[in-house]
Amino acid sequence: MRRQLACDALPSGPAHERRYPFLDRDLLEFLFAVPREQLVRPGQRRSLVRRALAEIVPEEILGRRRKAYVARAPMTAFSLERERLEELGRGMIAASLGIVDVRSFSETLQKARSYQEVPIIPLLRTIELEIWLRSLQRYSQPESPAAEASAELVSQEAETRVSPP
Repeated sequence: MRRQLACDALPSGPAHERRYPFLDRDLLEFLFAVPREQLVRPGQRRSLVRRALAEIVPEEILGRRRKAYVARAPMTAFSLERERLEELGRGMIAASLGIVDVRSFSETLQKARSYQEVPIIPLLRTIELEIWLRSLQRYSQPESPAAEASAELVSQEAETRVSPP
């Protein structure tokens, strides 16, 4: 074993090197020296980069808003599932618990259906929460007298098994 480990075939250093280019000291000093007003301008995304590249990159590229195809799939799904989402919005359990404001939820859904910018992740999580609450409600309440009777029979059977003779 010693002979195998002593051979020169094994590298002595790591096989790869880790670097973090955005933690470069010179870059960070430059970024911290730039006034905040230059970096963050309301309504202008990547303002400093766009102004720096104005002479180099064509205006069509610099002036484009954003890559809308990234968030297009959920918006399309909201349009296609319009009826089910409207039904979900009526009588929300989350609203009765004080978790969700129905009016805001409906307005956000309307904006999403018309492909306006909305907070996708919170909207999806709200829908998931409502579906989960409805499934809890559905499974916690027996649907028919027969189901209620069978649940009672199961609980009686469990009691007789557990209770001592």
